[in-house]
Amino acid sequence: MNFDPTPLQNEMQAKAAEAFRRREATAFARLETAQPPELKALTLDLLKPLVQAGYWTLALGDYGEENALALALMEMETARASFSLAIALQKTRLFARTVKKYANADVKSVILDPIMRGEALAAVTLLDAARSPLALSASRSGGGFLLNGETSFVVNAPVADWLAVETSVEDKPFILLIKANDVSVVIGERTESAGVNGVAFAKMRFNATPVSASRALGPFDGSRLIDSLAATNDLGLAVAAAGLMKSVFEAIKTYAGEAGATGKPRMADQHVRYTIAELLALVQTAELLALRAIWLRAVKDPEAHTIGRAAKAFCADTAAAVAREALQIAGADGFAGGSLFARALRDAQYIGIAGTDTAAAKERIAKDLLIRYEV
Repeated sequence: MNFDPTPLQNEMQAKAAEAFRRREATAFARLETAQPPELKALTLDLLKPLVQAGYWTLALGDYGEENALALALMEMETARASFSLAIALQKTRLFARTVKKYANADVKSVILDPIMRGEALAAVTLLDAARSPLALSASRSGGGFLLNGETSFVVNAPVADWLAVETSVEDKPFILLIKANDVSVVIGERTESAGVNGVAFAKMRFNATPVSASRALGPFDGSRLIDSLAATNDLGLAVAAAGLMKSVFEAIKTYAGEAGATGKPRMADQHVRYTIAELLALVQTAELLALRAIWLRAVKDPEAHTIGRAAKAFCADTAAAVAREALQIAGADGFAGGSLFARALRDAQYIGIAGTDTAAAKERIAKDLLIRYEV
């Protein structure tokens, strides 16, 4: 991996950073209190400069080494501005790439054109039988399918235009593409969460929801597609975690440089200086590991899946540690309502349980190593 960014990567990262730098902090804060109609409009508005900068051209283009890293840097800058906004964006990207790869031309045009114009959002449900199984069943009906059942909490559900629902038909994996406003789809109230409050979560129920054959992707060979989607989701979380950590580090460094109760900069305290130095090392390591995992997958390295899980687990643990140490330095200021440090600590908990949870990721890493390196 070349650790020197290419001109394209520098350009796309700079465009993303500039797009969010121009927005008032209050715009991002409103994500946490807005109800679904306003939340959707606000999310699309905040993402508009990213769309204009060419985000979707990268996201739906060739997944080569240069483009993959440029895309990751744009999403890292998004998470740096708002972790919640990055999560909403990544779920839409996961949906859009699935449609781009597996749907026919007509379906692609109908679904992807509004997304690429920055006018639509999407939600994706992935089976997680270990912790929150989806009580869904699909059956053939005429020339299409009928979907019944309920999901657990799904990111973006209350603001989505389209849904991608993983299910099985006759024991074969399918992904069904469904309009969120279909009369047979019931999307629950936005659910309060312990963190990532700028994203809307909700349960969904499908009551004999019809899906045409053209919007039923599959059947797929075993679990390969689902494993690939899960890996993409995990890498996105690692990148978002790195962006979150960068925002926390910048904020605590600024805070420590200001005068404290003694009139001296808080950085004058040796413990504060040492802690911030440790945080810098952690933030830099997490960013490099996340980008390396993205690169390994782009070049189809045989260890890509293992390093991807390692990146997700490390970034999840490290994001929580960085936020916790920053809050410790900030003390009462960090614990106050609305504090960036308190919010980051809450958001970091989500990273550990979203996608492949940290404990499961570490177990899979251990199994991979035992297979690769016999003892």
